[in-house]
Amino acid sequence: MAEKPEDFNMPSNVVAKIIKESLPSGVNVSADVRSAASRMSADVRSAASRSASIFILYVTTCANSIAIANKRKTLTAQDVIEAMNQIDFEDFAEELTAFQKTLQKDKNQKLKNKSEENTDSQDLDHNEDNGEEEDDEEDEEVEDDDDEEEEED
Repeated sequence: MAEKPEDFNMPSNVVAKIIKESLPSGVNVSADVRSAASRMSADVRSAASRSASIFILYVTTCANSIAIANKRKTLTAQDVIEAMNQIDFEDFAEELTAFQKTLQKDKNQKLKNKSEENTDSQDLDHNEDNGEEEDDEEDEEVEDDDDEEEEED
């Protein structure tokens, strides 16, 4: 468990990246610590970090309540989606549901590809094993032919 409130804050580099990607082009968040604009941007980053942390804790608490109500101790993605609906963030819940489906589809595709690779490698191993046996049989036939030729001479 976190010992200080700061332990719940999002990493500042992650927050800065999210802010930078969210702002329209031409708007900057200054990194110069000496300027007044920089102090403002530091305050913005701090406020965004704190807000994101509180939001995550709130959603997690709601999802945990859902899991407990369903007599489970482990949170699932569905618990988080249901929590987002409960706190009136239906738009986010829809995006999370779509993301979850995409993630599951990708996971299933990777498993399918992996099982096909395993099947292919097993087929190769099987063919190699059979190929070696066939080579041995051919060698024996050649030796038998040589023996027959020697006997005829």
